[in-house]
Amino acid sequence: MVAHLAAAIVSGQVLYEGLIVPRLPSLNSVPIWWWLAAGSPMAMCALWFGWFARGWRELVIATLAASGGWALYIQWAAFTHQPGQVNQPFAEASPALFWSLGLSALWSQLLPIFAIGAACRAFSGRR
Repeated sequence: MVAHLAAAIVSGQVLYEGLIVPRLPSLNSVPIWWWLAAGSPMAMCALWFGWFARGWRELVIATLAASGGWALYIQWAAFTHQPGQVNQPFAEASPALFWSLGLSALWSQLLPIFAIGAACRAFSGRR
């Protein structure tokens, strides 16, 4: 699970740095499909984890673990000034707030995607 999450984060960052960052100076706004492309590895990983969760308890635990991994990445990226992660005020200025409210915000973003994966598995008839 950790390896898949790490691969999703890294591939999303590679798409972000390769697709979006070089074009930022010439754009007034970034097209939504670029953001969708950069976020798609994380979304696919979340759907996959949701598909393989054997129950709601495991789904919630997997979502919490993924949120923690994502928060660790954001914390590292903010402190090392990675492209696109420089302006993360909670991660740098208020780590306690970042690890409380930020973690719950990440969890609330991932839970619906995990739940969609679990629902797809349930509706497919595979247990």
